[in-house]
Amino acid sequence: MPGGGPFDGALRHVRYNLIDIGIAGEHLALQAAELGLGTCWLGWFKERAVRRVLGLPRKTQIDVMIAVGFPAEGDPLRPKLRKPLAEVASFNGR
Repeated sequence: MPGGGPFDGALRHVRYNLIDIGIAGEHLALQAAELGLGTCWLGWFKERAVRRVLGLPRKTQIDVMIAVGFPAEGDPLRPKLRKPLAEVASFNGR
């Protein structure tokens, strides 16, 4: 981890900044859905190319991107194929 000081963002070898990014990203996705927007979390991309296109400094680290937009008209969501809750969950071993 960079810095190595006691307050460098890693406690117990956990990068809490990435957890915070996940929480913020999920809040963004939920609010977008409430507004009728679709989102797509992107974690696999060419970071160097993204920095170049956006005009960001080389030292900028991009952990994730989230695409936001309007879903295509008449493009229904796929049907959910889920098992019944009782088949996948238990409470106290029951």
